[in-house]
Amino acid sequence: MMKAVTKYAKKRVREVNKAVDFYTTTNATLLDDEKIAFIKEHDISTTVSFDGPREIQDAQRSFANGKGSYDVTVPKLKKLLEKCPGTLAHAVITGHTDPRLVQNALLEIGFMEVGVAPVSGSLSGNNLMETKPDRDLGGLLKLMEQEAETWIKHTKNKDSQFLKRFMLTSQLHHGLLSFAHNVKKRYPCGAGLRMVGVACTGDVYLCHRFVGMDAYKPGSVFDSDLDREKYHQSPLTFVEECRKCSARYSCGGGCKHDNLGSCGSVFKPSEDMCCLRRRQVELSAYVVCLLKLKYVPDPDRVRIFLK
Repeated sequence: MMKAVTKYAKKRVREVNKAVDFYTTTNATLLDDEKIAFIKEHDISTTVSFDGPREIQDAQRSFANGKGSYDVTVPKLKKLLEKCPGTLAHAVITGHTDPRLVQNALLEIGFMEVGVAPVSGSLSGNNLMETKPDRDLGGLLKLMEQEAETWIKHTKNKDSQFLKRFMLTSQLHHGLLSFAHNVKKRYPCGAGLRMVGVACTGDVYLCHRFVGMDAYKPGSVFDSDLDREKYHQSPLTFVEECRKCSARYSCGGGCKHDNLGSCGSVFKPSEDMCCLRRRQVELSAYVVCLLKLKYVPDPDRVRIFLK
């Protein structure tokens, strides 16, 4: 299917004078030399879902027969990284898992860019409120606090080479950029707006994570229009928790899928994720404010230098 879609998309963009980019997320268990060559040939941006060291990966991502996937997958990952060194790693943190342990394991495999995120609640059960995610954000909060000191130290030392590597794994990187440049998010993502998930049946969903959930199906590719008006209004304007939150412009309202799994509504954010986002903003402000600016008068303009 991926080969057919890639061939069709490349043909169509030539006909309409457009450009197309390809992205895929995989657990890498079915990778082989042919698939890696296909990814390389068509420049497909790839993200691998992999949860860290052997004991964690095998516990969280076992095969249907109960066998762990670490030993099967790691050799394939190393082959992929040899051909496509820019491949991203995405790890899911559950329970009390130390995120730094996960990061280090993925860097040791060979990934250069690593992202970690707390687990979301399952949406496969009949009662959403009985499937709340098993997550303790203490480890991520501690990691961000340690990162804040690292950002300050190496920025003051003007260690650009270290910072270029560090930003590829940092939990604060995007928050720092947003705070420093006064970027305001009014939506958490493009789900239901500029992005949708399309099932093989042609049904259209808010995003790929909602595929199969008819309550979140705005329509079909065979319809003339999609019913998505209720997602056009920013959560910051009508969700009480968001309207008064200090991190609202950094967060945008929280992932709709995580909100649903945690609180039973795509619009109501979970308190633990709100705490995480608020702390991210506080630490971003802390870092930026400690990087003192020296103002040098100039007849025509004011020049700003980093001390």
